[in-house]
Amino acid sequence: MTIPLNCSSSCNPACKIAWYKDKRPLLRDNPVIYIRRDRRMSGVYHCEASGVEGKVESDPVHLTIQYPPGDVTITPGDDTFYTKLRGKPLHDITCEADCVPECTYRWYIEGYRFTYTTGNSLFATRSYYYRGSLRFRCLASNAIEPYNYSRWITVKVKDGPDNVTIMSSLPAIENSSFTLTCSASCYHGCQSYSWYHNWRSMNQSTKVLRFHRLSKKDSGRYRCQVTDYFGEKPGYYTMTVQYDPKHVTIQYRSSLEHLIEGQDRLTITCDADCQPRCTYLFYQNEKLLNKEYAQEVVHRNMSGRYTCAAKNSLMNAYRNSSNIQNIKIKYKPKITSTQNHTTISAPSLFYVNVSVDSFPLSRVSIFHEKKRLTFLPNVTGQLSFNVSIESCLDQGKYRVEAVNDAGSDNITFIPDVKCSPIIVRYSNLSQKGYQVGDSLNYTVAYKATPEAEVSWSFVRWNKKESIEIREPQIQNNEEYTMIEISGLNFSNFGKYKLELKNDLGNITQEFHIQGPPQRPTDLNVDCPHSAIISWRPGFDGGTTQNFIIEYSDNSSFWQIYPSESIVPKDNNFMSAQINDIQRNIPYSFRILANNSFGVAESDTTVNCTRQNIDKMASFIDNPNALVGIGILVLLLLIATAVLIAVLKLKRKRGSNNQDNSLRKQGNESHEEDNASDIVENILYITADDAKEQIQAPEATTENPQNGSDVYAVVEKKPKPDDVEDQPVYTDVCKADQKKKKPAIAAKPSKVKKDERPTVNKDGLIYVDLDLKDTPSTSTEVFVIHGADDRTQYVDIDFTRRADPPPDTDNEQSRNEKEKEKA
Repeated sequence: MTIPLNCSSSCNPACKIAWYKDKRPLLRDNPVIYIRRDRRMSGVYHCEASGVEGKVESDPVHLTIQYPPGDVTITPGDDTFYTKLRGKPLHDITCEADCVPECTYRWYIEGYRFTYTTGNSLFATRSYYYRGSLRFRCLASNAIEPYNYSRWITVKVKDGPDNVTIMSSLPAIENSSFTLTCSASCYHGCQSYSWYHNWRSMNQSTKVLRFHRLSKKDSGRYRCQVTDYFGEKPGYYTMTVQYDPKHVTIQYRSSLEHLIEGQDRLTITCDADCQPRCTYLFYQNEKLLNKEYAQEVVHRNMSGRYTCAAKNSLMNAYRNSSNIQNIKIKYKPKITSTQNHTTISAPSLFYVNVSVDSFPLSRVSIFHEKKRLTFLPNVTGQLSFNVSIESCLDQGKYRVEAVNDAGSDNITFIPDVKCSPIIVRYSNLSQKGYQVGDSLNYTVAYKATPEAEVSWSFVRWNKKESIEIREPQIQNNEEYTMIEISGLNFSNFGKYKLELKNDLGNITQEFHIQGPPQRPTDLNVDCPHSAIISWRPGFDGGTTQNFIIEYSDNSSFWQIYPSESIVPKDNNFMSAQINDIQRNIPYSFRILANNSFGVAESDTTVNCTRQNIDKMASFIDNPNALVGIGILVLLLLIATAVLIAVLKLKRKRGSNNQDNSLRKQGNESHEEDNASDIVENILYITADDAKEQIQAPEATTENPQNGSDVYAVVEKKPKPDDVEDQPVYTDVCKADQKKKKPAIAAKPSKVKKDERPTVNKDGLIYVDLDLKDTPSTSTEVFVIHGADDRTQYVDIDFTRRADPPPDTDNEQSRNEKEKEKA
C-alpha cells in the first residue's frame, strides 16, 4: 500500500511541479506522488510550482511511517555486569530498539513473570538488593505489533577488589632499607590504597610502602586496604625485623606464682629482645650452671645471686644480663581459724578471730560480699575484729583476704544472721493521683530471716475498720510481695498497709490510693431572708476535701464564702448560710470541691433571689430577738409561780392569825413548869379551832418536830374541876414528869422582853415557841420563850383557835425584836 501526496496549483500556462523530501529533490513534473509504507520514506515533504511569474512552495508535510521494534540491543554489550550490594553498576545498563512510534521498555528477571522495572535503564529507579547473581532481559513494544525481546544478561554482586596481596623485597634487617608492594585485581580499576601498621593508620596512600632505615619498632602486622567502585578489601603482611640481643634480663617464676619451700616449682629464665632467637647461659653466684632451672622443686640451697648472658646469629659474643636476681624462698599467707558456725540475731556484733602466717608480712582486707570493710597493712599472727550486724542487709559472706609478694589466701565466714524484716525497695506513689479505672501495681522487695509472714490490710477511704487483703490481688514470694488491681473503683481508694513479721520483729509500709475529688451534686439554694445552701458531696478521692462556695450577682465576678462556716447536714449533705446577699437581686451559686490532687466544680449552677419581708418577720427571723423573747417568757413564768406561792401562803396565814396567840397564865403560883435551854429564834404559832381534841406526839431528840412559820396555842393541863368547860390546850411540861423541881427563877432572856399583855381573855399565857426546821437526825429541841423563859417539851394542839395577841407593841420594841431576829 502507498500513501498519495497531491500538489495542486493555479497557473496559466500550467505550472511545472517539483517534489522535495527533507529539502532534497525527489520527483518532477508529476502533481501526484505515491509514498511506499517504508520506514525509510518517513520525512518532510513539500512541492514547488513554477511558472512564468515565478516559483511558489507549498507548506511542508511531515510524514512518519510507523513500524514495530526491530532488534532490541543492550548497552554496554557485555554479557555479565557487576554491581555492589544495595547499589548499582558503575555504568548504566540500557535497552534500545528502532521503532515508531517510540517503544516502551520493561525488564524481567529469569524465572519471574512479573516486571522488575520499566524504562530503558535497568537501574535508573532501583538498586540491586540480591546477594546472588540474576539474569535479566528487556522487552520493547509499541502500538505496532509484534514486540521484541533483547538478549539475556547476568548481574552479579561484587564487594571489592580481588586477590589483594602484599609482597616484600629483601629480608628485613635493622638499619637496612626495605619495601612492601600492595597488588589487587580491580574490575573497574583500583581507586585508592591505605596502609596500616598494627591497626594504626600510617597516612600512606601509595601502592608501594618504602622504609629507608628499618628499626625493631617497624616489626608488626601490616595491612593494605584497596578500594574500588564496589568496595574495599585488605591484604596482610607480618614483618619481623632482625636485630642483635637487647635488654638481656634474668627472671624467675614459680608454677604457683609463689616460692613455697617443698611445694612450689621454680623456673629461671633469661629474657632478651633479639631476632632471630637467642641462646642463653646461666650463672649462680658467678658460677656457670650446667643446667637450666625449669620447673625445679625449690629448696633452700637454690637461694643465691643469679645472672645470665644471651647471643644470636647476628653477633659472635654473649651479652650479659643487665640485672641480678636474689632468690629467697617465700611462702604465701596461710589463714586459719578455729571459729565454727555462728548464729547472730541482729542487731549485734559478729566477732571473727583468725591467724595469718606469711612471709613477707601480709596486707589483710576484710570484705562483706564485694564491699571492703577494713584494710590492715603488715599483718602476721593473731587477728581479731568485729563487724556490726544491724539488719538483714548484713547477711552474706564475710571474707578475710591476706596478700603478700608471694601470693594470697582467704577464708570465708557465713554467719547465720537472724533478723527482723526490712524493706529493701518499693514503688513511690507519694505524689501520684489515681482515677477510677486506673490500674495499681505496687511491689515491695524485702529481706527477713526467718521467713516473714506477709499480710496486707486496707482501710477504705470512708471507713475506720481495717480489712485483710488476700489473693488473687496479692502475690508473694521469699523476696518480694506485690499488690495488683486491674481497675480501681471507689472501694479501692484508701490506705493500704503492708506488715512483714517474724519472730524478731515486724515492719510496716503504708501507701495511700488517692485522687482528685468528684463533682458535688444536688445543689439547692433557698433565699427566704438569706441564702441557705445545701449540696451532696461527691467522692473525695480518698483524702480530705474542702468546699468553696462561690456566688455572684453578674456571673463575671465570683465572691468566695468562708469554708469554715460550712457545716454537715443530714442524709450526707453539707450546708451553709450566706447573710450578706441583697434583696431583689438574682444571685448565682456554685460549689467547688478540692483536695491536694485537684478541683471539681459542681455539676450545676443554681440561681436564687432574696425577696422583701415585713418587719415582724424580720424580727422573728432575728436570732437575738428569739433569744430575748424566750428569756422574757421564762421570767414571766417564774414570777407567776412565785406570786401563786405567796398568795397561797398569805391565804393560809390570814386564816390562822385570828385566834392563834400565846399568852402567859395569870397565876404564876399554879405554874409548875420548868424552863431550860433558852434559844434565840422565836416563832408564833396558832392552830385552827377543832371540834375534837387531838393529842400531839411527844417531841424527842429521836423525833424532833419540824417547825412552821405559824401561830400555835400552848395548852395548859386542865384543872380537875373544869375539864369540860376548858378548851383543849397543849401542855408545856418537863420531859421528866416523875421528879418535879421548883420553879426556876426568871433569868435574863436573850430575847428582849415582850411588852405585849402576857395573858389573854381565857387566862392563857402567851409564849414564844421556836420550831426550827431541823433535820431528822438533829438532837436539838423546840425552844419556848416567855413564862419565865422556860423551855420544855410541849403538846401543841393545832385544832383550836385562840385570839391573836393585842397589837400594843410600840415601834421601838418592834425594831429591837427585828434586830434580835436578824
